[in-house]
Amino acid sequence: MNAASSTSRILLAPWQQLDPATRWPRRLIWACALVGTIVIVALTQRVSLRLAVAAGLADLLLQFLWVMLASSLTEQNHPTLARLAPGHRQQLLRVTMGGWLTVSGLGTLLLWAGLPPLPFSLATLWLVHSALGVYLFWAVRQWQLWLLSWLLPSLFFSLNLGHRLQPLWQSLAQLWQGQPVLCGLLAAALLATLLAHGLGRGDARHRANYELFTRMRRAMRGQRGGPSTGFAAWGRPGEWLTAPVERAMAFWLHRSLTSATPARASVMRRAEIVLHGSQHWLRQGLTVLLILAFVGLCLGVAGMLAGPHFGKNWKSGAFGMAIGLMSMGINPAFMLPAMLWHSRREQALLRLLPGMPQGKSLNRAVARLQLRHTLTAWLLCTTGLVVLALAADHVETLALGVAALPVCVAWPLSAPACMRAPGSYSATVPIGLYIVLMVGVLWLNQSDGVPMLAMAAVSLALSIAAGVWRWRRLLAAPTALPAGRLG
Repeated sequence: MNAASSTSRILLAPWQQLDPATRWPRRLIWACALVGTIVIVALTQRVSLRLAVAAGLADLLLQFLWVMLASSLTEQNHPTLARLAPGHRQQLLRVTMGGWLTVSGLGTLLLWAGLPPLPFSLATLWLVHSALGVYLFWAVRQWQLWLLSWLLPSLFFSLNLGHRLQPLWQSLAQLWQGQPVLCGLLAAALLATLLAHGLGRGDARHRANYELFTRMRRAMRGQRGGPSTGFAAWGRPGEWLTAPVERAMAFWLHRSLTSATPARASVMRRAEIVLHGSQHWLRQGLTVLLILAFVGLCLGVAGMLAGPHFGKNWKSGAFGMAIGLMSMGINPAFMLPAMLWHSRREQALLRLLPGMPQGKSLNRAVARLQLRHTLTAWLLCTTGLVVLALAADHVETLALGVAALPVCVAWPLSAPACMRAPGSYSATVPIGLYIVLMVGVLWLNQSDGVPMLAMAAVSLALSIAAGVWRWRRLLAAPTALPAGRLG
């Protein structure tokens, strides 16, 4: 196989590794992104701003393609091939370097041509863009870097690090101005070295990192509706952090089994452990508490270090915190139906439990489990949104909860017996519907001045109507379990 053929195979691998069943959802997403880009650019009034928006969106697309290529290259960099296949790592390294230079070069030129005059040189912009590419390449395999990308901006502004590190920035600027060529070459060499070290050589460390990457990929697929692989996929930190959650789940399972009776409440309590799996309310609730405790600890430390600057800075990030909070609130709405699919093999045995409802009674019982979980999550997170909106004086954050209610009511009330294997559709449709509703609520509130309370009333009425309609269809559907047998 010649070099050109090998390179083309490596470059085509990201597209060949995609699931064929998700072809049309992907096309729909790309079409919506294209139409949205055209609309945003067309609605921009000034020509200079229009060019800046177009350049920024084009560069964002380049970064997305680079992340796809980086993930594929990491998957192709198998330890056995790196150790035994002659020239395999070298070919991957050439493609990696070529892709990095191409993306960073094109992105730099796009930003330089589209943005207003920048206070630094083209070479500086290229170095910053190249450093971002190296960071994304490593972040594909190291989940800790994604965590840092969420925490560092908040800590940077909360701790007023821009002012505290000003002497360091000035020293680096003076060094760059004194020796621009030497500093640029050293920085480029350092970035290239870091990028090259991202490809393993087939040793024990490479094998361990590749196994961690594989488990991470399986865990991410599980979050999109696949079977859970547990927190071991995230390494020892994940196991250590979630050890209390696992002990609590073991205690709940032991208690449910030792106190089992033929009563419906006892039967459905045991069935819920199987039906909801990793999305069980106890596991999810304790995980959310751990996340909130960690965020609270970070905010507390930032508040102590930042002093009087903290109040203003955290309020400016209130909408971002609201997005994270409501993401946890809406997650059960589209994850619980997927969990029914992945526990379908055990559901035939569940129906043999003494006291298990049958027929329409089973449909009602399963639907109540789904609704109880989703509406409880929505109510708790919306309460948090209200507190956040009052504390930060950002009423628009309530739009996240107002838009989520119809989705949390309607989507879980699907007929389990007729469901199909979860894929991109099962996650894309509810998320897309939620985004459309959220943008509509924000638009009406900000542009037309419609009160948030009035839109909350409309959302409640719409949710009740959709819930009643879906509930009647659910009762007329075939027996819920086993799920997916008629799909």
